[in-house]
Amino acid sequence: MKKLHEKRYPPGLEWWVLKKIPKLLAASIFVPALMLLISRNYPFSGPANDVVRLQVGIDFFAIAIFFTGVSFLMVIGIVCFIIHVMKGPAYVADAYPLNDADEPDKDS
Repeated sequence: MKKLHEKRYPPGLEWWVLKKIPKLLAASIFVPALMLLISRNYPFSGPANDVVRLQVGIDFFAIAIFFTGVSFLMVIGIVCFIIHVMKGPAYVADAYPLNDADEPDKDS
């Protein structure tokens, strides 16, 4: 594989997004954990059945936020990596010489 040319494209929005991903990943982990800690450590008033239903609802919501955020950030990270690779130099394989490249076969 040989480089087709030395042309490279400047980094763009993909690097800005890739630099933000660790902070966003920390937020997508910290926010659901904070929701769970608050719902477990600060008592709610009301009938016990309603409190349990509220805590289970908060648990499901926190789990949904976690998995949605992490999967979204993974997809965005993969897309940014693909864009970064595609902006690199172009490569070309060695040419394969054809016997009848200048004069096609007369039979067909």
